[in-house]
Amino acid sequence: MMEQIHSFLATIHPYDTLLQDELARVAGFFSRRQWRAGETVYRHGEPLDGLYLIESAEVEITDADGEPVSLLGRSNSFGERGLLRDGLAATTARISRDGAILLLPPPNSTN
Repeated sequence: MMEQIHSFLATIHPYDTLLQDELARVAGFFSRRQWRAGETVYRHGEPLDGLYLIESAEVEITDADGEPVSLLGRSNSFGERGLLRDGLAATTARISRDGAILLLPPPNSTN
């Protein structure tokens, strides 16, 4: 699985600018999970597990009132707004099409 993560990251900016050794090191911090349509990645106000990077799924992002904000696909990341603020989700993220999503936990995380 690590080779699959490494190969995917090598095609995504800014990871594609890293030297191979550094890319391999960074890839080691990511985990990969398959998601099914209808599953919720996180809800508004919940603690975030890290930065999410879509490999093959489609994710609908909604605001606190359930209004659509965006529909994300391959190579899009999400969760960064909440991570940069207080670590709590600023939106809700639900899977709208089955696929894989990578997760990069925050530094010093126990995940």
